Amino acid sequence: MDFNKLRFVEVAADLGARTRGSSLGTDSVLTAAGKGNTNQVSKIPRDRISANQEGTSGLAPLIHARWIDRILDCNQRLADHVCQVLTSGSFPFVMSGDHSGAIGPISGLRMAFPGKRTGLIWIDAHFDIHTPFTSHSGNMHGMPIGCLLNLRNEGEGSNLPGHSTIAMWESLCNIGGIAPKIRPEDIVFIGVRDFEEEELRVIRKLNICQIGMDEIIASGVAAVAAKTLDCLSVCDQLYLSFDIDSLDKELVPGTGTPVGGGLSKKQAETLLLSFSRSGKLAAMEFSEIDPKLDENDKTVNLAAELITKILVPA
Repeated sequence: MDFNKLRFVEVAADLGARTRGSSLGTDSVLTAAGKGNTNQVSKIPRDRISANQEGTSGLAPLIHARWIDRILDCNQRLADHVCQVLTSGSFPFVMSGDHSGAIGPISGLRMAFPGKRTGLIWIDAHFDIHTPFTSHSGNMHGMPIGCLLNLRNEGEGSNLPGHSTIAMWESLCNIGGIAPKIRPEDIVFIGVRDFEEEELRVIRKLNICQIGMDEIIASGVAAVAAKTLDCLSVCDQLYLSFDIDSLDKELVPGTGTPVGGGLSKKQAETLLLSFSRSGKLAAMEFSEIDPKLDENDKTVNLAAELITKILVPA
């Protein structure tokens, strides 16, 4: 990763989550990271894409895909911007609010390099493979993988989304005119431990690789990183998406859906360093950091430390 080519892309948006506050996490983490001894992080250029969140404090009109219209607009603009960053020769380090903000950057990566096969490393407590047909909550931060795979899994859930929801879902899946964005065999999930039965059925049906905490503990993170890169060896480029809730909930109170039994700080650091030095990483993302839920900046500071470890070699 060439430090001189880095650009932070902040996504000030949290419409995909039930709780609001992760839109503030991007600036909080980068400000904290920029206060380190080297101060190099503060010198990296920062771009900002914001969602139109005006008038969204009440009930969402489309209950099976809450605020999908605003999320579609934000991710379309985000995809265009990330595509421009990549084609200019820079490396986008995306700081998204909620995890629905992963759709735009991955779309932008495919738009910039449509002929390249793209692998996705998804480090998260959740699969995020719901669609409007299966989601229990309608929260779109649980649907980015479903969108990137262009899923129409009507038979897997009991929801009956309306025509408007389905039309916007199709538009979201087709950002950049590419759908699906990722093949199922080019995804590796790491650390998932909280999911619904509908998601598990889809994972098994599509035979998507998942490495759970039991395997991480038994094999060690170095072996898990090597296995992940081996699984994705056929891919030309990689996108790394890191949800802060992949860590154990005791370490990261400042996130909307914390889950126990997760990664330690050292395990997360080792994974992130291994993938950032793989030679194939084209873009990466941190997500779901909510300062409003944090305790004495515990989560913000941990995320800032991880970013500094990745970007500023010791």
